[in-house]
Amino acid sequence: MFNRVVVVNVLWLIISGCLGEAPILTTDVHLGDESRVDGGLSSGEEVDGSGGDGEDVPGDQEDLRGSNGEDIPDDEENLSDNNGEDISDDEENLSDNNGEDILDNEEDLSDNNGEDIPDDEDNGVDSERPDAIVVELETLSAQFLFLPLVVQADPLASGGQYVVWPENHGQLLALADEDTEGQMAIPFILSKRTDVIFQVRAKLISNSDDSFYYRIDDGSWNEQNAGGTEGWEVLTPAIFVDLESGLHTLYILRREDGAQLDNVQLSVAAGAISTSASSLTLELESLAEQNSFYPFVTVYDPSASGEQYIMCLGESDSVEAPSENNTSGQISVSFVLNQLSDVVFQIRAKMLRRAKNSFYFRLDHGPWHEQNEAKLENWEVLTPSTFVGLSSGFHTLYIQQRRGDGAQLDRLTLSAATGSIVMAGN
Repeated sequence: MFNRVVVVNVLWLIISGCLGEAPILTTDVHLGDESRVDGGLSSGEEVDGSGGDGEDVPGDQEDLRGSNGEDIPDDEENLSDNNGEDISDDEENLSDNNGEDILDNEEDLSDNNGEDIPDDEDNGVDSERPDAIVVELETLSAQFLFLPLVVQADPLASGGQYVVWPENHGQLLALADEDTEGQMAIPFILSKRTDVIFQVRAKLISNSDDSFYYRIDDGSWNEQNAGGTEGWEVLTPAIFVDLESGLHTLYILRREDGAQLDNVQLSVAAGAISTSASSLTLELESLAEQNSFYPFVTVYDPSASGEQYIMCLGESDSVEAPSENNTSGQISVSFVLNQLSDVVFQIRAKMLRRAKNSFYFRLDHGPWHEQNEAKLENWEVLTPSTFVGLSSGFHTLYIQQRRGDGAQLDRLTLSAATGSIVMAGN
């Protein structure tokens, strides 16, 4: 009996060693009957619920992370791996570590080069917008009629300076005139007939310091009087409609003291606009000493630019074609260009009826051309031609009568698009 109990205990010790615990057994062992153990483990833990290392081993182990750090959940696609590479379903909504955008709406951003790539790029600034020139008004301070305008400093002005008729107890120039002091002239050249937008950057600090006069060419004076501004603002006093190609001049004249003017921008709706690099103006009566001047005569008229103009007197309205043997009633203007340039030819004229509305002209030894304008009851500036690509050096423009008692011609202007143009021994 004793030997059997020892054997049983030894067997349980062996079994306990395999399980890692030493259970305490009751000595109530009944031999001969069905063997049964009426005791339990002293820890009270159920064997079938824990592993030998005390870690839970539930049935849903597939929802945990493996011991090697690799993700093994069913929803692995919603995570990112340890290399920082996105593996989510919505990867297209993220940016990678290199800073490269991989958004579905990437087209709504700007790239690192600063180039816009928005969907509404077509609503941006047109790369073919009309040409424009900007003139800083302080650069005109050397003009003959500039004073009593003065140049003053302001860091907020576009060039750090502006032009003003200094404040002096609310002075007002009631009448505008072409010879009035405190005036600036801005000449420009148009490549074709077009509208011109006139804008000025100004600071008008009160309703008594908010106005100036302006005009285009020989037109009437207009008044810009729009009330005060809040600091520097861009105003649009006028759009000059359907100006012909060639040379034009915008004039600005003081009206109220204290009006501060910074710069002027002129923009064209079509073609190109440029500042006149150089021009010369000649009163045609000054050519009366030329040998071929007669039958041109000089006539007094206070409305003419020099109070005189020239015209041909005669009894006949017949047309006389110019020729090498017929030079009577012909004047010439010689000039020198310092470089290759286009030259705009303009003339101020009055033509009272259709039978008195024309003359001939030519450049150098080129063909004769006919200027045959409609009736002009008032003095107007005509642009008979733009001579394109003239070489540097000496040139001569000839004008000849066309009818016996033809057009009234006042003054002539030649403008070089580049370089300089000067008179030469007329």
